Formats: sequence, structure tokens, C-alpha cells
Amino acid sequence: MLARFTGPETAARLDALLEGMIMHAPLAMEPESRERTRAAIVRTVIPDGEAET
Repeated sequence: MLARFTGPETAARLDALLEGMIMHAPLAMEPESRERTRAAIVRTVIPDGEAET
């Protein structure tokens, strides 16, 4: 489903990131901030050098 919007390689990376975040959330002592979560997703979806500044 994600590949329709991002392409197959990015979709696979994003899927792995999201699944990992879901698995780690119950084990974390404190919830991850929205800013860190957003930054991780942006780094996964936008290849190096193409991120907006």
C-alpha cells in the first residue's frame, strides 16, 4: 500500500521503521516525542541531500 505513494524501496524502509516503533513503544520508559518521530519518518522517506531546509 505504501509503495503507491513512495515507491517500493522507500515503502520497505518506512514499513520497517513503523513496525520497529510499534514494537519498541510498549518497552520505552517515556513516549517518543512527536518531533523525533517526525524526524525519523522524514529521514526515511526523503533521501539524503533532498530534504528541505
